[in-house]
Amino acid sequence: KTLLDEKNATIERYRQKLLKMGSHNMSSPPPIAPPSSTARRQNDSSHSTLSNESEITVAKLRQAVTNASLDCDSEAGTEARIGLVKQVDALAALVRDKEARIYRLETNLREAEDGRTTSEKRCSEALHEMDRIKGDMQSLAHLIKDSEGRMVEASAASRQVA
Repeated sequence: KTLLDEKNATIERYRQKLLKMGSHNMSSPPPIAPPSSTARRQNDSSHSTLSNESEITVAKLRQAVTNASLDCDSEAGTEARIGLVKQVDALAALVRDKEARIYRLETNLREAEDGRTTSEKRCSEALHEMDRIKGDMQSLAHLIKDSEGRMVEASAASRQVA
């Protein structure tokens, strides 16, 4: 009986911890679908599209700077054009770095979400298994109690016969 009470207390502690963590209703866990490869491909595709659009825009900007009607004959005009091209290249590098960082962050977020989902599923399964074991232990405790009662009755009956 003490063992049963300890196990019930342990189950309740775990259940409270899970509820504090903001877990879902444990009585009927929602089905957890694994992350789809389609969603990942869409994310990779949108990242690729964004990257391609950025490259096209930078190429157009570089072309516009090259074709700009700056005074080509003067040294100042040539330096201005070179300065603009360098700025466009620096901007392109910044855009590529930001896109790469966003992609890495999205990937990390997706991996963390997958891990959290897996952990929640495993925790839910463990709690359900603990509830099943609790029921088994309660049944066993009841059987032991009945058995002890029959033994007491049998002992009392054997004393009366003797």
